Amino acid sequence: MGYHANDRASPGSGSTFSAIGFQDRRRTTYLRVRLAYGGAAPCTREPAQAVAPPATLVSFGVDVRPLFREKDRNRMLFRFDLFSYDEVKLNARDILDAVSSGRMPCDGPWRTEKIVTFRRWVDDGFMA
Repeated sequence: MGYHANDRASPGSGSTFSAIGFQDRRRTTYLRVRLAYGGAAPCTREPAQAVAPPATLVSFGVDVRPLFREKDRNRMLFRFDLFSYDEVKLNARDILDAVSSGRMPCDGPWRTEKIVTFRRWVDDGFMA
């Protein structure tokens, strides 16, 4: 039995195996382990499954309060203050209905992103 540079034999065992075959088995095992733990196979064209970052909570001070302009506040002061967390929280369902239907603000409807932000604030429990 001839020895080739790509063949490996364990000393004294009398057995030979292809280094390429060994590399294939090792690579297959590596890929199985990597894929089992959520990684992408390095030589495939498939990207790893993206893990969505945890959704950030919407807060009144950072996200909701800036949705209202000074002129929106002035127009609604007869009923409630749009800059007040407590008053907006108390009237949140009515405000959501008004902005969703386009009745508020008076000078044109909100963009979808603004409505979604306000709805998330309501659905997430009115974080201050």
